[in-house]
Parts: sequence; C-alpha cells; structure tokens
Amino acid sequence: MRLRHLLFVLASIPLVVAADPAAAVSAAPANVAYTGVNLAGGEFGSYKDEAMPIYGRKYIYPQIPAVEYFIGKGMNIFRVPVKWENLQNDARQPLLQSEVERLRGVIGQITSRGAVAIIDPHNYARYRGSEIGDGVSPEDFADFWGRLAAEFKSDPRVWFGLMNEPHGLKNPQAWVDAANAATVAIRAAGAANMLLVPGNHWTSAGTWTGYGEKANSILMLGYKDPLDHFAYEVHLYLDKDNSGTHKEVVSPTVGSGRAKRFTEWCREHKVRGFLGEFAAPLVPDGQPAIEDLVTYMEANRDVWLGWTWWAAGPWWGEYMFSIEPKGGQDREQMGWLLPHLAKGAPVAFTATVTGAGGGGTLAAGGQYKLATKASFSRWEGDTAFLDDPLSPTPSLSMPNRDIALRAVGGGRPVAKAAEVAQPAVRAQPTLTDPAARTLWLDRLGRTVRDDAAAGRGPRFTWRTMRATATIDALAEDGTMQLSIAGSGAMSAPWSGLGDRELADVACDLARGDQPERQAGAAFFLLLVGEVEAARLRLTQAGTHAAAVERAFSR
Repeated sequence: MRLRHLLFVLASIPLVVAADPAAAVSAAPANVAYTGVNLAGGEFGSYKDEAMPIYGRKYIYPQIPAVEYFIGKGMNIFRVPVKWENLQNDARQPLLQSEVERLRGVIGQITSRGAVAIIDPHNYARYRGSEIGDGVSPEDFADFWGRLAAEFKSDPRVWFGLMNEPHGLKNPQAWVDAANAATVAIRAAGAANMLLVPGNHWTSAGTWTGYGEKANSILMLGYKDPLDHFAYEVHLYLDKDNSGTHKEVVSPTVGSGRAKRFTEWCREHKVRGFLGEFAAPLVPDGQPAIEDLVTYMEANRDVWLGWTWWAAGPWWGEYMFSIEPKGGQDREQMGWLLPHLAKGAPVAFTATVTGAGGGGTLAAGGQYKLATKASFSRWEGDTAFLDDPLSPTPSLSMPNRDIALRAVGGGRPVAKAAEVAQPAVRAQPTLTDPAARTLWLDRLGRTVRDDAAAGRGPRFTWRTMRATATIDALAEDGTMQLSIAGSGAMSAPWSGLGDRELADVACDLARGDQPERQAGAAFFLLLVGEVEAARLRLTQAGTHAAAVERAFSR
C-alpha cells in the first residue's frame, strides 16, 4: 500500500543491510520524513523574446554555501525550480547539454550531502507561452521528461516534480493526459525515481475537491504510475485567496482547515501528499498559523510525506517569505521551522523478500546489497529498483514505499541467506592505505621525476582557467606541500590524511566564493580520486566539468 510507513521489523533474518550505520532505522520520528525549502532562482528570466536568458544575469542556481547552510539547520530536501525552455530550447529536440551539466552540478551538491533534490519545471503547464493541450501536446511534455529522466535516473535521491502549478487550462483533462504521458516516458527511460504529481488549479490543497466535475479530486484519479512510486504535490498559502500574494494570514488555523479535505481524500484513496510550497509573512498570526499547519501534517504523516517552504535564494532581497539568511543571520521564519525539521532522520519502508529468506526495514533513498547463497535464476516483483534482476546479489535502491521481491528458479536450498549480506559501500583511497599510497606515488612520481631530470625540481602543476595549483614538495612518505596561485598566499601541508580530513582541508582552501579557491580545492580532491567532489568544485569555479576528467587522467 502506498500509505504504510514502517513501524515494525520483520521477524525473519534480514536479507538486506543498511549501506552505512547512519542509515539504521529507528522508531518513526515525530516530524514528517522530508522537510526543506525551495531554492529559487533557476526559474527566473523571461522568454518574451526568442533569446535564452543569460545565466548569472537573469537566472541563477543555488550555490554550495546555501545548500550547506540549510542542511546544517536540519533540512533534508530541496526543491530546485528550473525552466523547461532553458533545458530544451526547442520541443522534441535534444536537451541543451551545457544547461543539463549546470543543473547536474546543483543537484549533485544536494544529493552528495545525503539530501533529496526535486527537479521542478516551473512552467505552469506552459512552454514558450503556449499551454499544454493548446499549442503544446502531452507528447511534447513526455519527450522532455523522457530525456531529462535519462540524465538523472541513476540517483534515487533525485525526485521528479512533473510541473509547477498547472492552471487556467482550456482543457483540464489535458494536464492529466500530459502527466500520464510523462510518467510513461520516465519509466520507459529506466528511471525508478520518486515522482511528485500536481493537479490543476494551481494544485491548491484548499481547492483540491472544488471546481465540480473539473475538481482535482476527480480528474487526478486518472493518473497512473506503473511503479506506484509517487505522491500528489499540493501548495497551500494562508491569505484570503490561497495565492501567497498578500501580506496577511486569515486565521491561526487556516492552514489545517485548508489541508483537511485533501488529507482525507488521500487517505480514502490510499495515496500520499507532499506540500511543495507554503509560507507566511511576519504578521501576528504568521507563526501560530505555520505551527498549526506543520503540526497538522505531523499528526497525519501517514499521508504527508514532507514539505518545502517557499522560498530561499540569493535574489529575493526583502521578499516577505524569504528565509535566505541576511548578513549571516537567520530570518525569523527559520526559527518557526527549526523544531519541525527532520534533521536527516531517514524514512523507512518494508522490503519483503521471499524465495531466499529475509526482509527488513530500509531507509528510502539508500543503496543496499542483496546477498544470498541460494541458487536461482532471477528476481521478480519490484525489480525496477534493482540494478540487475538477473544477478543473485543485485544492488537495491530503496524507494519511498513498501516493496516485495521474490527469488525464482534453481533447485538448491537457501543456506543461511542473510549471513553474507554486505553493504554496498564505495571504497575511498587514503594515503594510509599502502596500495593507494603506491598509486599516489606512481601517479605523481612520474611527473616529479621528469621535472627533476629536467632541472625543474619536484613540481606537479595543474592549470584551470582561473588558477594554478602546484605541488611544491613531495617526500617519500607522501608528505606534500600544495600552493594555489591566483588566490593569495595559500598553502596546505599534507601528511597522509584520510578522506574526511582531506575534505576538511579542501573546504578550508575553498572558503569564500572566489573561483580560484574552488578550482584549487578541486585539484586537491582530484589527487585522491574524489572526482565527483572535484566536479562540484569546478562547477562552482565556472570551469567545464570535462577538465576534471582530463586532469585526473594525467
């Protein structure tokens, strides 16, 4: 069932284990599972002219410090608005890869820190001014999502929010048709990611059952996901017309009142909800109304999967709902949210395994390894979440719902199925590991020796468009001195640090927003094989990600 969160552990020996101790699941938290914020900016800019808005002038994506600030507060989900037109300049044509890579850098900043990133085409069911069903077809929309899903399907912490606030459509059924077509395309691309599905009429929770035969409560029952891995996304504001455009709050209990019918509808139809936008200004009833709404969702968390406040982002200024920190200080509304943040607590669901023994409770979004000594030919059931259904020991990406798997074929009995279960953890190199140290010295030593033979001294240099990083000294024990030109007098002695210490040093080097420091930190991360972390730093520095691969292959 879509509603059921885990409140128990199967009595049988678990076949699946958590990928890391931090992912161990305890009792259900009092707060809802996912709590976060919209990081706005990617949806800014206009397509009144044919020219694409200029990045950095008309629109912008969130930066690493913003993500780290909100994660530090305890948020674990971020809705990232984008423009359909920016990613796909012409309908049914390939995506613009430079824009995809820019978005990939943002999403990677979020998911690499263990949080969820929601990709949100912020287009109101329109493309270049034409609405879906009148100038833009459901097939156009499906083409876009099929291409975008293929780019991000490998990370279960990336959710796909199909569209922001469809409204005013001449034919509301066209949105249901488009959502279904997009879902088919997403699943056909091999993407098992979580989907957030809005309704018509601004997807307002308060009017979900309104508008007669055109009500979302009627039309959206026609939406189908073959993987049953979705939630309905609604928005809820507290002013007189639920628009979020007035500096007022109707009453301290207006939020729970407007959420009630949607909540009951979800429970009746065994579906879940996600509050994609909500907020209140600094008015007397603001904090009590937010407390009322969030507490109501917590009391009904069998329905409510989570929420994202509207909004944060660097270009809001004094916008009445902004929780972007100002002058290094928290906004007052952030204080309202702090007691209700999930603080990284994972939401758990049941993985039931038959034919090989076992099962258990697993954190959604985690990567796990199935392992058994059984002899069988394949897995059946929810195999969309397995990397290889034909392997006896596939990797499992746990979805946000209960799943069931069954081992099929073979004739030998299962022998202590769960004993060989191991977490799927990627090994990280450190200089304290002899093999990694040998690889290090070999990689660097060749350049060092060549430089020495040429009379240049021990020196290894990597250049980006913005900075030059140099190894000034390299000892037999791996001790090195790194300096970064272009960012002042900076150096970092390094003596066989492990990955965690290395990351700390890299962050120190990258403190501030200077591209030179980000490039230098990227170089430092490259040296121990932290390619993805380096890619994020280079994206921040404005350097093409391809430079990472070239530098690492030296």
